[in-house]
Amino acid sequence: MIVVVADDLSGAAELAGIAANAGLLAEVVTWPVGEVFEERQECHPSLLAVDGDTRGMREVDAVVRMREIGAWVRERQPEWVFKKVDSVLRGHVRAEGEALRSALELDQVLLVPANPSKGRVIQGGRYWVNEVLLEETVFANDPDFPRCSSAVDELVGTVPVTWTMPDVESMAEVERLAGAMDRRTTLAVGAADFFEALLGGIRQSGEEPKGGCERAHLTPALSSRQEGDVPAVRGQPVRLFLCGSAAAWPGREGEARKNRVWVSVSDDDVFGEADQMVLMGLGAMRIADVPSGELTKRLAARARAWMSMHPEGGVIFAEGGATGAALARRCGWGRFRVESGAPVGIAKLSPMDEPRWTMWLKPGSYPWPFEVG
Repeated sequence: MIVVVADDLSGAAELAGIAANAGLLAEVVTWPVGEVFEERQECHPSLLAVDGDTRGMREVDAVVRMREIGAWVRERQPEWVFKKVDSVLRGHVRAEGEALRSALELDQVLLVPANPSKGRVIQGGRYWVNEVLLEETVFANDPDFPRCSSAVDELVGTVPVTWTMPDVESMAEVERLAGAMDRRTTLAVGAADFFEALLGGIRQSGEEPKGGCERAHLTPALSSRQEGDVPAVRGQPVRLFLCGSAAAWPGREGEARKNRVWVSVSDDDVFGEADQMVLMGLGAMRIADVPSGELTKRLAARARAWMSMHPEGGVIFAEGGATGAALARRCGWGRFRVESGAPVGIAKLSPMDEPRWTMWLKPGSYPWPFEVG
């Protein structure tokens, strides 16, 4: 079994989606895993992605959790482990990576956060996004981890000598680094391109991750570089568009009103069973003196109330890892089967506790690769 450890749900789901598109039986679990993963012992996945939910924690608390997750993962003796981090290094990259390396008793860390496939590269120790320095992009205004520098060593902080942070300017360089890395002694830390290169190297070598089901194999069902099957959203009777991003909201609201989709931004909104398609969000402005986490919880509660009116289930399009995670917690979803066919950067999740619902999840900084209006 391959294990991915991520600091949020969208990161875990993104890499699990890549694995599913490569033909692996992939699942996502939220921490703490508890007994939810120990059930159905006869059918363990070939790839398990763990959402540690540490992005919004204090660094000291994130380290404690990474140590806990690392100990749990080590007991299961995975073939190799990948630590997923945000491609522009938001979060506690150094602290979490080192805590996980130590818990797994590995010797080194190779950090490759660049995503050349999305125009995100590292040249001369500086991070560029589509040929623009990172501090000159919208990431400089991130409310939690503003990227006010493009220097990778400033973004990550002082790392031990066991860490390597190379320049990465192309997919060829990502693939070279992946091919040269010893997974038995080194913890791979990085973003989607690095993970996909490592997975591709396994396919070429003929290795197969072990899993308890016959479906677990590496025969490519769909390359994650292809667009994949877009959801037949216009044919779905029940659809919920969930937007937790203030930056994306004006565009989403405009699309919804143009398509005569019901728009909800208030806890006081009253729903009826006839509301088969709804856009919910926080609006364009934050409420003063209310933490963003609390607002996201309110949004999830409102979404769950609407879902309860539709016992037949439907499709949820969740924008933002925190938004999708808040809804999962509200619904009590702790384990997801990951379906193949999702476009690059997007994951299609089927909660095992309520399979009548399907959640399409994407990071807040990625666009939807298909029309959902």
